[in-house]
Amino acid sequence: MSPMLTHQDIELRQLAPQDGQLLIDLDKAGCNIGLIGLPESLQECHVIFQSLESQMWSTPMTALSAGTPFGAFWTALPNVSNLNALLVTLFEGLDRGGVALALYIRHLFWSFPLHRLYTHVGALDRGSGYSAIYEGIGFKREGILKEHALLAGRRQDIVVYGLLREEFDRCMLAFDPALSLAGVDASGRR
Repeated sequence: MSPMLTHQDIELRQLAPQDGQLLIDLDKAGCNIGLIGLPESLQECHVIFQSLESQMWSTPMTALSAGTPFGAFWTALPNVSNLNALLVTLFEGLDRGGVALALYIRHLFWSFPLHRLYTHVGALDRGSGYSAIYEGIGFKREGILKEHALLAGRRQDIVVYGLLREEFDRCMLAFDPALSLAGVDASGRR
């Protein structure tokens, strides 16, 4: 399957049923272990793929570097009246995650009338890599949902991060002007 979006050495392509094992593996490893709560069988993952394809603004994508998948993104729980959606991300190799996530978010804001994205991060230390990525591309910490998730058999707090369209654009002008929504070319000129 060919990439839909590319930037630097990162490619994004549509998430496909053959990515089921990648999602299962990503949900069990690294930061935010188990936060998404994906099923462990490929058949159940296929049901999730079908569900994602039918949701508004979902746009499920796989992130690749040098042709190797290392992450996945989609949105859930779209709120049409408030123009916001929950951003779901899974990464392996958090060092590449910032550019891939920024490219994905740019695509969302460019393609849909979204005003705000929000996401959840486990409050324990294992979520700190995700927190750094989110903050690095403009997300703001908005609060804590007390004992919101059941992870590894224990109730755990979840940190909520939010990102407005305008905040993303301002951050991209500093982070990587080519990813700005304001029509900046790769040299930084408008």
